[in-house]
Amino acid sequence: MVKLLLKEKTPELFKALKKAHEKLLKQTRYSNDNILLEKNLNNHHDLENAYFKAILINAFYSTRMGADLVYQAAKHICRHKKNIAKLIEKNALESKDLDFLDKFCHKKISRDKSNIESEDYNPYSFFTKYLAIHDRILNKKESKFPIYDTLVAKTIKSSDLFESKFNLRNYHSLYNTLQEIGTPYGGLTSIDNILWILGRFIFQNKDKKEKQISNFNKYLSQNSIDKLTKDIINSK
Repeated sequence: MVKLLLKEKTPELFKALKKAHEKLLKQTRYSNDNILLEKNLNNHHDLENAYFKAILINAFYSTRMGADLVYQAAKHICRHKKNIAKLIEKNALESKDLDFLDKFCHKKISRDKSNIESEDYNPYSFFTKYLAIHDRILNKKESKFPIYDTLVAKTIKSSDLFESKFNLRNYHSLYNTLQEIGTPYGGLTSIDNILWILGRFIFQNKDKKEKQISNFNKYLSQNSIDKLTKDIINSK
């Protein structure tokens, strides 16, 4: 498998990408999205609050669920409102918290409007984002909850950051993997931003993944980190 040339360049590259993400944020709708979330997020997860905030997060973070799925997800959040509020208030997560979160984030809901008991869809990414975004905004610091993002997962799996196998759709593994990668660069929020902006640049066309990685390897070997940062900021 083709791998990214990251090991020797990771510290320099990731620090540059963190700055690039901050600059890119100011040039796109994401800064306005964040302002709206800051105004509307709270640590109340009753159905009305959960549904309204779920609509915003689903729209802003491209989790691509229709209104019926968002409503079902909000009902699931509401059923666990007390636990969620307590976890957001905590300074750090414990092993028992990760056990609960693994079950919470893997709740399946129905795509069949005529049979809401079918439970054939798992909005795992959405649930991780709901938790992490609340934690980051309400506590005004790096989130203690990891985010599962398909682009971030693709970037991690395509790199040689780790030689061991890991399953990012398991909450324990998601948490431990991103903690290990992200600790030197600020934490879980920072590493999510770093890997997202890197993946966005690498996988920006419809070529096969191996070709896109190979092209990025060549780019990285021929250009400076500074040029890569500028190109990422200027990329559409």
